[in-house]
Amino acid sequence: PHRFTSKSSAIVGFAGLWTSYLQEDGSTLYTTTILTTSANGMIGHYHERMPVILDDVSMKRWLNPNEQDLSALQSLLQPYAEENMIDLEVSSFVNSPKNDRIECIQPNNQQPTGGFL
Repeated sequence: PHRFTSKSSAIVGFAGLWTSYLQEDGSTLYTTTILTTSANGMIGHYHERMPVILDDVSMKRWLNPNEQDLSALQSLLQPYAEENMIDLEVSSFVNSPKNDRIECIQPNNQQPTGGFL
């Protein structure tokens, strides 16, 4: 298991979409999705896709309800730069949904795997 995080430890956001609609029984159903893109070199070692990760500037554009330029928004749907990420190997403790503790994200050692630093 691996934990991917930003080198800066800054909070990053994922590009997503949400909607709601009225169901036949009169209740409202809210749905969400996280958008994905092709994997960067780091993530590509493990999977072909990754979430669209937004930095602070991109997140403000993505969340701006006045942004109507679809091509400008689509340009944000790129793989996050691997030089801004760290790949840390974590314990298999994370493999059980019963485990909801800090041990799930603590690195097995303090060195990122794969020499990505």
